[in-house]
Amino acid sequence: MHNMHKTSREYWDGVWRSEPRVEGIDPHNLGTMRQFDRAFHAAIVSSLARWGGQARNLIELGCGGSPYLPYFVRYHRLAVTGLDYSPEGCALARAVLQKQGVVGEILQGDMFAPSETLRGRFDIVFSIGLLEHFTDTTEAITASCRFLRPGGLVLSFIPNMTGVPGWLQRRLDRQIYDIHAPLDAEMFAAAHSKAGLEILVSEYLMTISLYVLRYRNEASVVGLALRALRAALMRALWWEERVTGLSFPNALTSPYILCAARLPA
Repeated sequence: MHNMHKTSREYWDGVWRSEPRVEGIDPHNLGTMRQFDRAFHAAIVSSLARWGGQARNLIELGCGGSPYLPYFVRYHRLAVTGLDYSPEGCALARAVLQKQGVVGEILQGDMFAPSETLRGRFDIVFSIGLLEHFTDTTEAITASCRFLRPGGLVLSFIPNMTGVPGWLQRRLDRQIYDIHAPLDAEMFAAAHSKAGLEILVSEYLMTISLYVLRYRNEASVVGLALRALRAALMRALWWEERVTGLSFPNALTSPYILCAARLPA
């Protein structure tokens, strides 16, 4: 395991053991609680248009329990591979693919030591909730580029730990906050630039979502109460957003940051 990790394999094994229920991404579901799915899909479509390349395949780094690999197969017709160093995460990712009726390859391994068969093989390298868990973001991005062919696309999503979501996470569960490197959109773009990538867009995603927050004792009475409160709040806020049609991605309240960047040909 690379010494830049702010987390351990054992930590992620525990996460995936305690969170076995993973739903798929459905951007065409107009339900109030599918706000993330629609925002995520719009961001991916926009990023692919900015890139303008022809994508045939994609690898997701940190793919534990991923609902995203079936999404990329169904909505973008890509051949997909997932890589994760957690055995539990890999097993759950395979289970999700099987449940969704989608074919994909799930490999256990460290992104910092890829096999030669994976180097330079992919048109798109995708990650969500991965790059913020390293002490050197640029080095982690550089490592992810080894999987990419020249001219390929990097799609990186991280939680916004410099805004209100980070403030709330720090107070809700400080240990979870501490395994994140707090980055804003400008810092995240700069890290991709230092890794030799051409920035296509670096932006905030969604107006608000409390689902970006994590609490280690979610099965406790307090944890269950917090989950119920979060669901009620998000249903109300997202219903209002749907009715008004207004969305304000911003540095203060947005839950996620996306950076889309091209590897020079």
